[in-house]
Amino acid sequence: MNLRRTLDRSWRVFLLVGTFAVAHAAAPENIMIEARNMATSGKRPQAIALLERHLREHPRDIDSRLMYGIILSWEGRYEDSRRALDAVLETSPDYTDAREALIRVEMWSDHPDRAERLAREGQSRDPGNVNYLLARVKALRDLKHEKAALELARNLLELEPGNKEAQHLREQLVESNRKWDAGVDHSYSWFSDNGSGWRESSITLKRMFPIGRVGVRFTQASRFGFNSQLMEMEAYPRVRPGTYLYLNGGFSPDRQLYPAYRFAGEVFQNLPLSMEGSFGFRRFRFNAPFTLYTGSLGRYFGDYLISCRTFLSRDEFGWSPSLQYSVRRYFNDHEKFIGFRYGRGASPFEVRSTNEIGVLKSNTFMVEFSGKLNGRWLYSFTGGISAQDRYGRKGVRQYILDGSLDYRF
Repeated sequence: MNLRRTLDRSWRVFLLVGTFAVAHAAAPENIMIEARNMATSGKRPQAIALLERHLREHPRDIDSRLMYGIILSWEGRYEDSRRALDAVLETSPDYTDAREALIRVEMWSDHPDRAERLAREGQSRDPGNVNYLLARVKALRDLKHEKAALELARNLLELEPGNKEAQHLREQLVESNRKWDAGVDHSYSWFSDNGSGWRESSITLKRMFPIGRVGVRFTQASRFGFNSQLMEMEAYPRVRPGTYLYLNGGFSPDRQLYPAYRFAGEVFQNLPLSMEGSFGFRRFRFNAPFTLYTGSLGRYFGDYLISCRTFLSRDEFGWSPSLQYSVRRYFNDHEKFIGFRYGRGASPFEVRSTNEIGVLKSNTFMVEFSGKLNGRWLYSFTGGISAQDRYGRKGVRQYILDGSLDYRF
């Protein structure tokens, strides 16, 4: 009887210990499922907190640490994500998911050099993984090593001829080797009070250099029987990964419809959470010199870019702000999109001529479309309407049409 009681107690203890062990072993998987559900339902901070508590108790759970690093990257916390994923790779250097996640972090945080190195190391460990080859193509493209990237893209397509992403990258790289861009633009604006319309035409020539794009533009406008010209040079030099400038300088030899001179400078900076911000100025001289200050903030949501820009001017009455809001929907290419813009204030859009400085206040609605044909031809159309108060003219509606065509070679 005592033996039977002893065996019965031992069996219950065995079941209890076994049940605890199974529950304990299943806990990390349950934690990961719960964290994944939180993260994909808009509760990323809660998912991060849950995984942090779990990892304090189970620091060797590399699967949970991988998920922790991935969710941190979704939140734009790239440094924290990098530390978590590095820790996983230190323990398991052949963990493919961790390496690919860290490559994405380096690309998103504008470190393509690190991404290329990680992908190259992964390729040496797993030569059959084409994802590493694809990652190297993207990293080399962002490093402006187009020829090397194109060669790798072609190698990848020999291995997987049907790889759509590789095909798209190859097309992009072929286009990027066309350094020159020549274009024409024509716009016409007319007014509801039968005021004199504004006609403007321009020709541009641009070239891509290792540091960035540089171009020249010649513009001519006609209004009130006057013909006026503006000559400009502009550049978009890269300062470092994630940072570039906009620089512009121009003058009008006749000073009739354009400023005697104009200068512009702006710094653009990539930010966490798929955002970009900028700050700069525009300096003009019409009858007298004046300066506009400008800044912008935008964020990508998948294929959409939502942004806001302000122009600030100052006179004896104080600061006068103008605002511009825009939404763009891209189609697999930053040069193929449809967009909508709304601006309000005295300077809701770029000031370039006497047509813009005559506005006291306005509400402006614009739609824009940009497309590409055969990788060489780029075209765009813009149309809009603006309700304005101008000097000596109130309640005026301005109608705007613009079209451009560029050829790359």
